[in-house]
Amino acid sequence: MSIRVFLYLEQCIEVLRQYQNGKSARKLSELFNCGRTQMNNAIKEKDLILKEYEDFKFRGVKRMRHKKYVDINEAVRAKKIPVSGPTIQHKGKELADPQGIENFFRQQFVAGQISYTE
Repeated sequence: MSIRVFLYLEQCIEVLRQYQNGKSARKLSELFNCGRTQMNNAIKEKDLILKEYEDFKFRGVKRMRHKKYVDINEAVRAKKIPVSGPTIQHKGKELADPQGIENFFRQQFVAGQISYTE
């Protein structure tokens, strides 16, 4: 089995440029040594990738992470609460209630197993 190759954000931009110049997704996957699915996803999410490229400061990343609860993350960091373990989970729940976020849940990872609590 071959090693998985993830494209950097700058490489995704180069893929989009070459795709606009007429190269097929199959040829691009051979050129960049990665799967066709990854090429097709990059082409399909063209607008998102271009926006991230314009806005993003750290261009050497492979993955863009989109956070679900940005307001809660900012509030927790503003109050200088530690961002790990049960403390963050408890404080996150406390901050989610006044903001009116329903069904806010936290994850607990125990010995490789995941359990969800509300």
